[in-house]
Amino acid sequence: GGRGGGGGGGGQGDIGEPGPNAPPVEEIQKLISERNEARRACNFAEADRIREQLHSCGVALMDEPGGRGEGTEVTTWRYWRD
Repeated sequence: GGRGGGGGGGGQGDIGEPGPNAPPVEEIQKLISERNEARRACNFAEADRIREQLHSCGVALMDEPGGRGEGTEVTTWRYWRD
């Protein structure tokens, strides 16, 4: 028999291992887009709801200042588990 291969590379650095409830990447990115729209509309209750929804599925969101943009934030995410 052969030995198992090593870990593969990820797109955006180390995003951890998806937990049992983790949604697919496309779903995560769709929800992040919806959250960004809500934040732009100052609908922070909706933005918080989406963040909590993802968190309960094992996905943590991090809002980080963008690169050279004026006041733009980039939302990155990673899987987390208890």
